[in-house]
Amino acid sequence: ITLSTPTLTTDEQRPTQVRWMIFLLACGTSWLLYVHRYVWNIVGPKLQETYDFDQTTAGLVFAGFYLTYAAGQIPSGVFIDRFGPHRFLSWIIVLWSAALAGFGLTGNLWALGGLRALFGATQAGCYPALTKVTRLWFPLRSRTMIQGWVATTSGRCGGAMSPILMGTLLIGYGGLTWQTALIVLSVF
Repeated sequence: ITLSTPTLTTDEQRPTQVRWMIFLLACGTSWLLYVHRYVWNIVGPKLQETYDFDQTTAGLVFAGFYLTYAAGQIPSGVFIDRFGPHRFLSWIIVLWSAALAGFGLTGNLWALGGLRALFGATQAGCYPALTKVTRLWFPLRSRTMIQGWVATTSGRCGGAMSPILMGTLLIGYGGLTWQTALIVLSVF
């Protein structure tokens, strides 16, 4: 099936089954973004404990996310406009998942900082791309509601599920180390 990207010209177009599939994919993407982002609440203390990082060292590693997340907003928009949101989202999800898995595979301080920076840069474009998807697939009168479901409801549900998936299921019941649990979650 080839999905073309329509540009809505009127608010009178009826939703199609494809449009609602796009909506579900957007909700799933937002959910996954926050599952992966909030896992750092568990990984941070484990990382400090495992590699004996002090607060300053851990803070510098984690700051890489915020710097590249902020810096990545505008370039992400350019890439989204150039290549389309579906291609862009596919690539950044793969890249941020690889960066997440990398945290479970290395203990090198420079590699951890680089992976955290990559994680921030790749997650920076998610919501601009999802906003473009909403603009392309939904009429103006329903975009605010759609964005609310995608970003607020689905995203925050992912954030709420993150410690349950990582801490309770994978580490608690599954008996996995935080590194293995992180790799499993990044493939998920």
